[in-house]
Amino acid sequence: MKDKLSTRKKYESTNYSQFTRLKGNRPLPTEGEARFTKTLASMKEFGFLPSRPIIVSSNGEIIDGQGRLLVSAYLGIPFFYEVEEGDPVALMLAINLSQKNWSIDNWIGSYVESGNIFYIRLQEFAKRHKFSASTALIIYAEDGGKVMDRLKKGKELPLYVDSERVAEFVNKTKEFVPFSKTKEYLRALKVVFAKASEKHIKRLEKKAYAIVQQATMFNYLAEFENVINKGLGESERISLIVR
Repeated sequence: MKDKLSTRKKYESTNYSQFTRLKGNRPLPTEGEARFTKTLASMKEFGFLPSRPIIVSSNGEIIDGQGRLLVSAYLGIPFFYEVEEGDPVALMLAINLSQKNWSIDNWIGSYVESGNIFYIRLQEFAKRHKFSASTALIIYAEDGGKVMDRLKKGKELPLYVDSERVAEFVNKTKEFVPFSKTKEYLRALKVVFAKASEKHIKRLEKKAYAIVQQATMFNYLAEFENVINKGLGESERISLIVR
């Protein structure tokens, strides 16, 4: 849009193409996707609620509500919008931080599009090893508090030094360990790579078929100990947990 819009006023429109996508926003939902069908069902019943207008920048970029705009166009019904001044990207991130609508993929994708090097490398790591964003994040970053808070704010996370080795282990053994991408399993596996010798890690890899699914990280560490130590002499055994 060439002309700047006025703020502090609610508009009604059926011009569905007058706004543009804001760089860094998550992808539009596709027809049949849960996000689309949920909004579609709501709008069929209640219409487009004026109390939840689309938020756009003064330049016509959609800060919030692009999915609702898509569905209103699909139904051919009027939509409402308001204009907000300020940094549109900052506003978009703040709105979605409070609403908690975005997935890990959405947050990473937004920062990748904005050129954040850390998240570009994280996405490349996920693609290289064919992991989901959540699995890649568990392996790629050090464990610790506030990981999701830092991610949502686009901050760099402390790197886990053995992420490539853990990723290779997971992919080599996934045939025998169908639960290998669960959070507790991966966190326990990172402890193994931090504490175990290469000999012990190779032993666990060869005996991956014997690993039984557990409920907690602590239980996985005990399970890894049992698998690694079975058949070894006392001096060769490893201890992964503090007793």
